[in-house]
Amino acid sequence: MSQTTRYPQSARVAHWATAGLVALQAALGLAMESLGPLAYLAHLGVGCLILALTLWRLALRRAATDWPEAHGGWPARVGHGALYALLMVVPLAGLAAFVLSSHALAEVHEWCAFCLLALVAGHVGMVAWHRYAHGVHLLQRMV
Repeated sequence: MSQTTRYPQSARVAHWATAGLVALQAALGLAMESLGPLAYLAHLGVGCLILALTLWRLALRRAATDWPEAHGGWPARVGHGALYALLMVVPLAGLAAFVLSSHALAEVHEWCAFCLLALVAGHVGMVAWHRYAHGVHLLQRMV
């Protein structure tokens, strides 16, 4: 497939909605203790929304017959798989920590969240790398 083959509109909307929610969630997570109890509930709600959106994205991907291949071979597939995994693990660990009042699960949630943010930075970096080092316009597929 061509490098400029676009993802379906539903996938593009879900991708950017997820990106926005992850950014919001990171800000909420970092400022939560100083914002008070409503921030915890907002963080919990946004996390559940991210989980639902991720499951929807996986269903879209599974149902699609013309999904563009990840550019970059197996490293891209591993990176995308890790992003999807953490987009599910982080909210589930946070929800479990909340429901079970578990400090250990809260630590898992926090560490996985930082890993997710590192992967997001790598994801953005690889898009820039492909664009400027190789002239491959991957961003056009997702806008």
